[in-house]
Amino acid sequence: MAEHATHATVLRPVPLRELPACRRLAVAAPGSALILLGAALRVVLRTDRDGIGVLGGVLIVVLLVLAAAGWLGLYVRQRSRNQRLTYADGRLTVTDRRGRSTSVRPVEAVAHGVRGFIGQSVLLVVSGAEGEAPLLLRLEHWDWRYLQDRVLRPAGVVIDVRSDRQSTARDLRAAHPGVRLPFSLAHPHLLTLLLTVGILALITAVVVAVSLPYLLSGSGS
Repeated sequence: MAEHATHATVLRPVPLRELPACRRLAVAAPGSALILLGAALRVVLRTDRDGIGVLGGVLIVVLLVLAAAGWLGLYVRQRSRNQRLTYADGRLTVTDRRGRSTSVRPVEAVAHGVRGFIGQSVLLVVSGAEGEAPLLLRLEHWDWRYLQDRVLRPAGVVIDVRSDRQSTARDLRAAHPGVRLPFSLAHPHLLTLLLTVGILALITAVVVAVSLPYLLSGSGS
């Protein structure tokens, strides 16, 4: 989606439902829902068997669902409010969902196929003048045809696809010195580990918080 100001072109990211990753999730949604429902039922039955009660199990499931929904809501809100591309006075400015901005005067745009934490992706590296750090865009998040026709082509830049093979983080750093890679691409295995630990820690914290009153009341009786 694009907006036109007096001297600027502002491009907003495509809706989440149009992202390939979200489409894959939508296809897998029925099976995933059944798995999650089975897991929730197992939690409730386990807590009832352990003396915490059905209510405690339901409370654990509800708190975990609320935590996941809260994180997703925050992500969507930040993305829709802050994330954008702005082209004005010959400079391309990228603002991420946290509100941080970086800009260059485009002189080159190179597309790289990569495989990161969420699967295959296409990264567009937009380089500027000497001394300017390149910009990095995930093409699936943007209307890349509009970006090419209304921003890059008027600046005399055409998207160049240099290789059909997937690029690694090392390849990107070598080809574009100074580029800032997203953590999910630079350290995908570490991100997987951190997410796993974080999810387990959240589940443990919720279970302990809900179970502790029941355990204390049981030991005191």
